[in-house]
Amino acid sequence: MKRIRGFTLIEWLLVIVLMGIIGATAAPLFLRHDDFEEKFFLDELSNMLRYARKVATATGCDVQIRYSAPNVLALYQRKNCTTDDFSKLVPSPFLLAEPANMMVEIPKGVSVKGNFPFYINKDGKVYNQFHLQPKEIILQLNKRQLIIDGFSGLVYEKRML
Repeated sequence: MKRIRGFTLIEWLLVIVLMGIIGATAAPLFLRHDDFEEKFFLDELSNMLRYARKVATATGCDVQIRYSAPNVLALYQRKNCTTDDFSKLVPSPFLLAEPANMMVEIPKGVSVKGNFPFYINKDGKVYNQFHLQPKEIILQLNKRQLIIDGFSGLVYEKRML
């Protein structure tokens, strides 16, 4: 007669208790997605600022970074590069079915504080709305800072404790 092997009741209870402990530990990470949204937005904004610098140096025309709506940041250029106002939206570098403009939407729960608008010139240098070149431009995003070096246009993150 063959013996059928299986799990005992104690083994099943032990597995269920361990799964409960793991679930209770991991659940807050999945339920609290504000940190993930903030980080993804920070990455997207960093990429947009790097792209703005590339556009400015490649075209030889200044690029302006400003709000296009209360919760949307966008890139603008002058209509004819040297004169007129910044009213021409910079096209997105992404390959989409239809043309789109380079914009990033600020997610709920993320606040962006900074001196907008600011500009990147054809040399890749950053200057503020008073046409002065600051040492750096700081954008505050909740617990993080995005810093743009005024001379080189380098974009990097600084996490606040």
